[in-house]
Amino acid sequence: MLGTTSEPSMEACQARCASTIDCMTFTFTLVPGKLPKVAGDCRLQSAMSWHSNASLPVLSGPARFQSCCTETPLLVDAMFTFGAPAISFPAASNPGGRCIPGVRMYTENDRLPGGGYGWQEDAAAMHTRYPHAKTPVFVLRDANKSTSQYYECYHTPMSTDQLVERMPLMKGAMYHEWRLHGITDVYAKRLAGMSLPNTSRLSKEKLDKYIQIGLNLTDMADKTYTQNLSAAREAVRRDLPGWKLVGYASVMGKAGDQDDVLLLQDEESGDCTISFEGSFGMPDLGSFASDYGTGYCGFDDVHVGVRNELWYITAKPGKPSWASGIKSKLPKCRKVICVGHSLGGALCELFTLCANSNRFGDPDFNKLAWKKVEPQLMPEVDDYTERIARLWSVERGEPVAHIALPYWGIAALALSMMLAMMLPRTLHARTGDKEISIIQANAGSSGASEADSTDVEGQS
Repeated sequence: MLGTTSEPSMEACQARCASTIDCMTFTFTLVPGKLPKVAGDCRLQSAMSWHSNASLPVLSGPARFQSCCTETPLLVDAMFTFGAPAISFPAASNPGGRCIPGVRMYTENDRLPGGGYGWQEDAAAMHTRYPHAKTPVFVLRDANKSTSQYYECYHTPMSTDQLVERMPLMKGAMYHEWRLHGITDVYAKRLAGMSLPNTSRLSKEKLDKYIQIGLNLTDMADKTYTQNLSAAREAVRRDLPGWKLVGYASVMGKAGDQDDVLLLQDEESGDCTISFEGSFGMPDLGSFASDYGTGYCGFDDVHVGVRNELWYITAKPGKPSWASGIKSKLPKCRKVICVGHSLGGALCELFTLCANSNRFGDPDFNKLAWKKVEPQLMPEVDDYTERIARLWSVERGEPVAHIALPYWGIAALALSMMLAMMLPRTLHARTGDKEISIIQANAGSSGASEADSTDVEGQS
């Protein structure tokens, strides 16, 4: 062992290893009770060290990541969240501990209403014990009372002032305030009037661009709460000119609630935003009742409630499902930006963490990931298209019996059924006794396929 020091972050510990002669690996240990603080003990090991199990949150790795970790292609290009609870340890990031482009936003009152010492934070953003995602941060304050703050994200933070995943913190004189959580009545208003101190390194041009992007994204996040395809489509037409609703999924959540996901595409650039629905009633809030970690997408310590929500969205049948309504369309996007408010922001963080992990073969990764193809503009989602997609879906358990088709659609369906009924008779006329062996062979194949499908679902 080459010595132990206290370092502000895992990345700082790795950087110390890289600059120390004979250091081959580092071990960074953090006490769970100290979360969401991310400072810890840094131990350096030489080539003579050996592996051992640890009971505390421990991160270990090489002095330098290989290029495959830092130059891997990413499926999600950027992430914008509003009042999102934190979801994992270590902090969600791109491979190699790299910052995720975009902005994480939360609201704050640095002056208590009526006076007094302390300040208030959006309660949802302080709700879990985990560190926040490794991405730039906007702290949105009331423009009439104070200036907002912007914090850059550093791939290798070397001091506590550079740790964006540490804010906001639960500590003395900092209070949970749920009235700071509204997407349209708080976040959108504070973005519209936002100003930054002169000491900020963010240029005015980039700030203005972020504000406009943020206002559009608050609208997109808000549309997920419609819980209705027609209403969401009309809201996008009305409030977001130049964008189309090209994908939609509605899945019954674990607690019996409805979870909606929207995919919007810019008609000019071909870029897409995927928006996860935020907390919508008590079942969603119950996702945070259990605050412990579990495994997901190859990561060991992910918030169990958020993990369960995302797993149900990507793995269970819906009307339409994730596979038919969203995943099948993501390859056609030029870029993909993830957007979410509240629980939707937490889902967005976990979705980005998994989608950008490149963990091919992992069942969780395979359920949500996609392969990029040549970008193309997609048509707007319409009710009939989605009904047909559900009707011909091959996903097990997909409900189709109640689907209402236009009259000509019913006629076409009836005709196809008649043709299917005539098919065995035609075979019999041409092949005689061979009909039975053909039907038995098909039945055998169908049975094997069903068994394989059941095994796969059980393993996931």
